[in-house]
Amino acid sequence: MISLRPFKAVLSILVIGLAGMGCGYTLRQSSNSQLVEKGIRKIYLKPIENHSLTAGAENVLYNALVRTINSHQLVRVTDNKAEADAVVLGTIEKADYGTYLTTSVDQLEPSSAAVGNKRIIASHYNATLTASFGLYRYNPKKGIDPKMLWSTGLSRSKVFVGNNRLGVLGTTSALHNESSYQRAIRDLSDELASDFNESMLALF
Repeated sequence: MISLRPFKAVLSILVIGLAGMGCGYTLRQSSNSQLVEKGIRKIYLKPIENHSLTAGAENVLYNALVRTINSHQLVRVTDNKAEADAVVLGTIEKADYGTYLTTSVDQLEPSSAAVGNKRIIASHYNATLTASFGLYRYNPKKGIDPKMLWSTGLSRSKVFVGNNRLGVLGTTSALHNESSYQRAIRDLSDELASDFNESMLALF
């Protein structure tokens, strides 16, 4: 009769090994010595200052930051400043778009009226979002510590297609371009938020 003892021993080793791996993963996820040392678990994100001419970009970036930071669960954003261990100050330095690629009307317009029309028109635009951030320790009694713990400057760009205005040769539709630009700002905000979170967590 074949003994099952060797198999039971191997199975026990595997179970113990897997359990150890599970515990290690949990510990790494739930605690971090440097984070504990700095005492920063909750941050208060002040409303983003907007130094650009793109109204509302600060709200889009703010919401993207809150979603991204909270999704990682290592540091949490709190709405109650009194609960915060640190405060993040952010500023949008630039949010705009400009011509990226051009073409001639006869290459863009399919109509026969465009044949031979070499007027130059924008075919693609480039949207740019640039922001700077600073992390400061916070104490409800003493306020924001003037000594900055960490800072970063981030910038992202995205190309989007221009929309030619139907029936008017050599022009683009401002409404369509603006709509595409707003979508680009949302995408760039998500990318900047991800860059911000990775950069900040590298501290820990």
